[in-house]
Amino acid sequence: MIWEAKRIWPGARPDVVVSIGTGHCDAIAQSGGDSLWLLLGKVFMGQIDGERIWMLKRNELTPKEMNRYHRLTIGLSMEPSLDNISGIKQMKEQTAMYIAQSNIIDTTACHLKAALFYFELKQDIKYVGGYYQCLGYICCQLPMGLASLKHLANELVDTEAGFSINGSPKFTPDNRITSGIRKGGIFLQEIHFKVRSLQEAVNVTLVNREEDGFSISSCPFNMNFIRVQQGLDQLFGNDDHSLIDLSNCKRRPSTTGTGGRVKLSRRVSK
Repeated sequence: MIWEAKRIWPGARPDVVVSIGTGHCDAIAQSGGDSLWLLLGKVFMGQIDGERIWMLKRNELTPKEMNRYHRLTIGLSMEPSLDNISGIKQMKEQTAMYIAQSNIIDTTACHLKAALFYFELKQDIKYVGGYYQCLGYICCQLPMGLASLKHLANELVDTEAGFSINGSPKFTPDNRITSGIRKGGIFLQEIHFKVRSLQEAVNVTLVNREEDGFSISSCPFNMNFIRVQQGLDQLFGNDDHSLIDLSNCKRRPSTTGTGGRVKLSRRVSK
């Protein structure tokens, strides 16, 4: 449920939403007359109609949000009754035709695949020559050692897939990554780019030679958001997450006369 996700992660937006239907029929059955019970039944079925609820949700979305939402269902010429076993064959044929005539399943699969990846800074951002220089990794949410991770990494290499930052030339995984994964390692694709502002939008997309790009998880983001999420905006510790060596810290007398206090000195990158 989307409303449940909003309560668990307030303020967060979903990377991708897939709604799977069981078929819908626009035609209204007229058999059985117009008795009160039949009309009440139609009203009740209308309230739980997944297609109607989907359209209501879709109408709430902005144009930028619509490409994150996918609906998989088929249109039925007539809604079969629950005990109509003979209608199963026709539904299978309609489903096969729906898959053959539409690319929605391939598009949804590519979007789900892209959402498995996320960006993480390798070190804190450095300001050089009027730009913020960003060095980090594309990581994968699949745990190391999983067979599906190995298959995914091999697929990226075979299809010449890669990661593009704001439409720039892509960073392409090579056999070194797949070799490391086969040995039980994790997926780490190093990338680097620069931005003029920490608030500048960054969109990382997974692209290959046959498909349009699909944004990875949390995109678009800005570098200030990434720094806060990783705790790199904190003044304690080093930018590589190691502890500060306190052996060289100088102790100076307290102005209140109640003892000494430690003054920590370190350089903070701009």
